[in-house]
Amino acid sequence: MQVKYFTKHSLTSANEVAIKTNRNRSIWTEDVAVFEEMLYPVVFDMVHNDQEVRLQICLNAEGKTGWIDVPFDTYDNLPSIEVPNAATTAH
Repeated sequence: MQVKYFTKHSLTSANEVAIKTNRNRSIWTEDVAVFEEMLYPVVFDMVHNDQEVRLQICLNAEGKTGWIDVPFDTYDNLPSIEVPNAATTAH
């Protein structure tokens, strides 16, 4: 299964755009430690108000999540990584 993700740079950049453009959802940066080497996977996505994509992002290993609204092109340009599907790898 392909999962889209943010890097530190792309998450910081998308969050700055969300704040500057007054989108409904952005990440509270005070609550999140953003590390250079981490990947921040998109765990849920949906089209929101036909103008953007609302994303739920996993922010740490403990499963804390945050929400951010991004333009369609930002979402489309996110890289993705192959992640095994838990249902097909369980024994």
